[in-house]
Amino acid sequence: MFLKAVHDGDRTAAQKSLSALSGLLDRFALTPAMHRNTAARRKSRLAKRLSKMGTPHHATAASGSSAKGA
Repeated sequence: MFLKAVHDGDRTAAQKSLSALSGLLDRFALTPAMHRNTAARRKSRLAKRLSKMGTPHHATAASGSSAKGA
């Protein structure tokens, strides 16, 4: 669900999914099924994907084109 929201560009849904996934990973980290550092690494990578959504690609292209015209 998180990856679909990221792919679709739905930041709100991605944030909700990340919150749910984070809790799920924390619960797995308390069991022998997953080491706590593995859970932390996965949460970090998912949060990184979410933060990349915050910077639209067209904003950097627009600022670059205005600099060339000046």
